Parts: sequence; C-alpha cells; structure tokens
Amino acid sequence: MTKEKAQALIDKYLAGTCSAEEKQLVESWYNKWASSQKRMSGEPDYGNIQRMTYERLPLKGRMHRTAWIRVAAAAIVLLAVAGALYFYMSTIPHTETAMASVSAVVPGSNKAILTLADGQKINLTDADSGEVAGQVGSRIVKQADGQLTYLDATEHRGHGERYANPVSYHTLKVPKGGQYRIQLSDGTKVWLNAASSLRYPSTFTGTERVVELTGEAYFEVAKAASSSSKGGKTPFRVIANGQEVTVLGTHFNVHAYADEQATKTTLLEGKVRVSSMTKDISCLLQPGEEALFQDNRLQVGHADIEQATAWKNGYFLFRRVNIQSVMRQISRWYDIDVRYEGAVPQDEFVGKIPRNAPIEQVIRVLQLSNVHCRLENKKLIITHSIL
Repeated sequence: MTKEKAQALIDKYLAGTCSAEEKQLVESWYNKWASSQKRMSGEPDYGNIQRMTYERLPLKGRMHRTAWIRVAAAAIVLLAVAGALYFYMSTIPHTETAMASVSAVVPGSNKAILTLADGQKINLTDADSGEVAGQVGSRIVKQADGQLTYLDATEHRGHGERYANPVSYHTLKVPKGGQYRIQLSDGTKVWLNAASSLRYPSTFTGTERVVELTGEAYFEVAKAASSSSKGGKTPFRVIANGQEVTVLGTHFNVHAYADEQATKTTLLEGKVRVSSMTKDISCLLQPGEEALFQDNRLQVGHADIEQATAWKNGYFLFRRVNIQSVMRQISRWYDIDVRYEGAVPQDEFVGKIPRNAPIEQVIRVLQLSNVHCRLENKKLIITHSIL
C-alpha cells in the first residue's frame, strides 16, 4: 500500500467512515506500533505527534490551537486504540506501593443491594441464582445471568398468606463500582449504572406505574402492565432529580446524578414527555432527541445516542468532554476518589475505552493525552497538563 493510500485510510478511520475490514487494518497497524513501543528504551515523541496532527487539521478548525491539539492528539491515541492499550505503563513507577494501588482498583461488576419494604437487605452480589424473596404478589428471582426479575405470584395465593399484603415498595441500590439489571413486575427492563438507585413497587396496580431514580438508568418500558392494565396502556413515570419523564412504551436513558450540572433524558424509541416538578414547563421528545433539565429550565436538542448509551453497552465514550466529566465517570465505575492538584486541565477529550479495562490502561490513556496523574491507594490524583 502506498503512503498516500495509507494516509487516506487513516483519514477515513478518524472520520468514522471506513468499513469494518479497513477499521481492523488500521487498528492492527496501531497494535504493531504499540508493541514496538514496549521494546523501546525511551518514550515516543508525543509532542511531534500533536504537531503533525495539528498541521493536518483544516484551517477553520485551528481557532483554539491548544484545545484542538489536545482533541486531535487524543483522537489519534484513543480512537485508534479503541480499547487496545493492554500494555503496562512505562511512565508509572513500579514500586510496591504503586503496584498495590493498581491491584486495589478493579473495573466495576454486577453489584447491588435490594432493600425490601420491611427493611430487610439482600446482597445480590453474593446471592445464588433462584428465588431470593417472595412477597406482595411477586416472586423475586435472580436469574443465571444476574438479572433480578419480579414474577407474578398470583397463582400462589391460597397456599399461605405470603402474597396477601398490600403493595409495598422496594429499592435496588447499585454502589460505586457496580451495575445491575432488573425486570419489574410489568415486564419493564431497567439497566442501572454505578452509584444509582431505583425505588419501585413490588407489583404495579392502579392507573399508572411510577418509579423513582437517582443516578443513571436505561429503560425499556413494557407497553402495558402485565396484570393491572387489563389490556390497556398504563402510563409509566420516572421521577428523577426534580423532573418527571412520562411514557407509554419506549426506550430511553435518564442521566440524573446529583453531582452533575444537568439531568439529561435521551430518547431512542417511542415518545416521552419531560416535565419539571416545580414549574409548569414540559417538552415532548421524539426519537433521536434529548432534553437537558437545569435550573428549572428545559432545553431540547439532537441526541448523541451512542454516547448516552455507551455505559450500558460496555464502554466509555468521550466526545469533546472536559476532564471533570471524564473523572466523574471513572470515579463511579472504578470506585475511586479523584483529587486535583494545581490548575485543572481545561481542554476537551475524545476517546473510547472499554469498561472492563484495568485502571492502569485508563491512567495510560490520560498520560498519552498529556495529563499528569498518579494513583495512591484508591485515590487518583490529577496534577496538571503539560500543554
């Protein structure tokens, strides 16, 4: 392959327009290069990589040189890698303390605590597959794949009073460093991200289905409750951080962490209405749109579906986001604290990292993007950017 054709192929890769075969070829080039860097005694000249990248940018894209260098350099390093940086960091001292810090931090996994109406707590992380509880018209079963499923227990009535009590509310809490999936009694499926919780009735009755969310969750709402709707459609409502999302049957993501500036609802399928619970404002979303709710104001815009659902699909996706946003996601997933020393880097980042990547890979990515950081026990300290 000629130099010109190779350059054109790399351009297509960075633009996201190459075929699967072309993508595999470019990434194989990078993997070979990365392997060769492991055998080198010195560090690659990343400053030269940045200069070359900047020179390739269109003139209209050079208004903010420093920020664009960071974005472009990170694009080459992160997007070309696409999760392939599985080599150890040559720039981090391999002292016993450093190695102990790395080994103490692992990617998140399926973890959750189920709290029943009577206050009983069930650690689903350690629970065996099978029925974990049975009450209030439902059998609660942990499936072999880890999903928690609420099954209708109406047929069990008459065999005891176990399901004869009024409807009660349960809470599924996912800690930092965890994720979990649940199927509610109406068939609605919910994926909960790290540091999130969902409060819901053990079985849905009446004319609506209401759940309360903190953190982030992806919903696939059943179009009708299995027993209470009697063939009709019962509205499903999600209450989260001062806003309310009302649907009849749809797929959407709600990002509602308390430490984020805004709550974001992203619609993939169907229709949802997003409303403020304190002011008379609302908006109706169409597929491919998102609503930003901040300071009792709603703003509707085009949604980046891939970025909004990346966590559910097993990876981090950063498209021109600041270091604080990157660190909040990493902190929740790896269950670590983040601290900044000196000036906080203000440039934007682009990249894609698998969520099962070891913490040393994440640190390596930050270093390749010229962010100084170190891991001390379970605390990631960001010092400063060298740009």
